[in-house]
Amino acid sequence: PNTTSGTDYNILVGNTTSGWQAATTGLTAFSAVAGGLYYNGSLSSTGSGHWWSATAVTATNRYNLSYDSSNGQFVGDASINRYYGFFVRCVMTPPTMQSVAVSDLAEGEEVTAIDARDGKDYTIKKINGYLWMTQNLRFTGTSVDTTNSNVTSNKTLTWYSLKDNGASGGKCYGASSSGDGYSSACLQDSGSTETGVWYNYYGATARTVSGTSNSTAASQDICPKNWHLPTGPHTTSGTDFNVLVGNTTSGWQAATTGLAAFSAVAGGYYANGLFRRTSYGYWWSATANSYYAASRYSLFYDSSNGQFYGNDSYFRYLGYFVRCVRTS
Repeated sequence: PNTTSGTDYNILVGNTTSGWQAATTGLTAFSAVAGGLYYNGSLSSTGSGHWWSATAVTATNRYNLSYDSSNGQFVGDASINRYYGFFVRCVMTPPTMQSVAVSDLAEGEEVTAIDARDGKDYTIKKINGYLWMTQNLRFTGTSVDTTNSNVTSNKTLTWYSLKDNGASGGKCYGASSSGDGYSSACLQDSGSTETGVWYNYYGATARTVSGTSNSTAASQDICPKNWHLPTGPHTTSGTDFNVLVGNTTSGWQAATTGLAAFSAVAGGYYANGLFRRTSYGYWWSATANSYYAASRYSLFYDSSNGQFYGNDSYFRYLGYFVRCVRTS
C-alpha cells in the first residue's frame, strides 16, 4: 500500500498518509481513468478506477489503488477479494547504478538509475561513448563494500564535517603539511539533489589515498561498483576527462558538446572550514600531480561564462564534488 515506505505505490504517491488524499504530482502523472470494476458478472462503480497490487493482505485479499473521479482523489491502502475484476498497471523500476552498462544506452541517452547502497537515484548519460553521472554524488554511508562499491576490500568510513572540523586542529584541516585533512574522511552534505555532497580526497577515495606525500593515482573510491573517479586532466589524450571534453587544448575553453551534456553545477568548495567561490564547480579526478603529491587534478567550471578548465591541480584536503564515470 502507499502507507508502507518504499513500496511502488508509496513512491508514486510520495508519502505514507493513509485514507483518501488529494492527487500528488505522481498520481496526476499516473493519468487515472474511471472504469469501474466487475463483481459477480456485473460492472459497477463506474465513477471509480481500481488497480491491483502485488501485495497480499490475507489469503483471499490484496491491496489495490483506488481512484474516485468525482474528486480526483486516491486511496492506496484498500483491501479487497481477489475475485473482483480490476485494472492492471505495470511498473518498471529504474536499474541500479551498479548494473547498468555502457552498452545499455545509446549515445546521448539519459536514464535514471539507483545506487544500490542507499537507494538514492541519479541521472546518468552516455557521452562520447562513456556513461557519466549528470548529478553530483550524494553518498554519505559509512560502509563501502566490495559488492556495491569500487573497492577491493571492505572499508568503514568515519565522516567528519568539512565545515565544523575544518579549523586549525580539526580533522578536516589541511593548511599545514601535517594537516589531518589528508588522512581523515570529510564531507559536507548540501541537502540538495542538485548540489550534492562535497568530499575531501581521502573520503572520496575510500581511505585509499592518505598523507601529504602520497603520489599514487586513485584506483579505489566511493563510486558505485563498476564506476570510478574519472581520470584526467583533459590535456592528456585518452583520459576520461579528455574523452568528455573531446580535445587536448589547455587553459580556458568554451563548453564542448560533452561538457554541455555533463550538466555542470556551480557549488563552490570547502577549505579549512570556509565555503568559497560559489559561482564555480570543482570535481575530483583520480589522477595525481606528478610535481606535487599533496594535490590532484580536477575539472573546474566557471558558471559566469559556461567554460571549463580541466588541468587544475588542488590540495587533497579541499572539499570538492564527485562525479563518477563508467567506461565499460
